[in-house]
Amino acid sequence: AKSAPPGGYDWVLVTGDYARHHVDRLEVGSDGRVVRRIIREVVEAVRLHFPTARVHHNLGHQFFALGNDDFAVNYDNVVGSDAWGGAEWFAALDSFLLPQRGSAGGGGGGASRMMGLPRPEALASQTFPDGGYFVEPLSDVLYLVSLNTVIYSPRHSWAGDPPKDPFDQFRWIESVLGFIATQGRQGVQAKALIVGHVPPAFNSFTFGPQWRGGDVAGYV
Repeated sequence: AKSAPPGGYDWVLVTGDYARHHVDRLEVGSDGRVVRRIIREVVEAVRLHFPTARVHHNLGHQFFALGNDDFAVNYDNVVGSDAWGGAEWFAALDSFLLPQRGSAGGGGGGASRMMGLPRPEALASQTFPDGGYFVEPLSDVLYLVSLNTVIYSPRHSWAGDPPKDPFDQFRWIESVLGFIATQGRQGVQAKALIVGHVPPAFNSFTFGPQWRGGDVAGYV
């Protein structure tokens, strides 16, 4: 924040892992409640120290992608446990990560542009509580597409065989990118900034894949 250029930053992007690794090793009570408190504190700290980041403040929330440590259990592995998981967890974060969800993204021209999406479920007000992903316009020619990539990790456990399209995220992103391809201003084609915490690449520590093969194929 101290090295910000004159006028400050337009927006701040948090790319996941609000919470530290191995929260479960801390003797601080419920992991889920601790993680929620940490995420809330980071959200408040960004707002405090980057007060002139006008784009995300006008929208009423900051831009982010959830990391594997941003769940009640690492990698959202709640199968066989009583921890919050899936849609229940996203809904528990919704009130402070996307506090203006009722206005379909916060306000101004951004909300009106998003109303042109081909299906109403493309709005953050529906997609984040159900699947942890969303899209927001940063300008007339740039859109942030935030994906929940934790669910594609081999370290995420499913109760049975992994679904082909968890939370319908691939179907959604295809629709959203199709919409963005039709947008632009004064001859400038709109672009998408696609972000996610776990990349479809190899881990630089273990040299193993960070996504399941079928999910890589679905994404590409």
